[in-house]
Amino acid sequence: RPLGPSPGTIHDFKGGTARVSVKYDLPSGKLARFVQMLYLNPTGAVERFVTTCADGWGTGLLNHFSEYAIVYDTAESNATGEAEE
Repeated sequence: RPLGPSPGTIHDFKGGTARVSVKYDLPSGKLARFVQMLYLNPTGAVERFVTTCADGWGTGLLNHFSEYAIVYDTAESNATGEAEE
């Protein structure tokens, strides 16, 4: 369910996820299955999240809030492979 204003800060999803969408216009000739939402964790490891790209939005299922990158990476399809075009 959508979150509204509340006191305090959300800092623990208690094992759950949040669906976060950001505006992302897929460049012409590119395939949505290669759009990835990534997080670079404090150890320097890249964490990939379930990502879809459709209708001008990149959407990821995240297990915490932080700074993320949306990249186009042909080396690996996103976790769902959905939204081909």
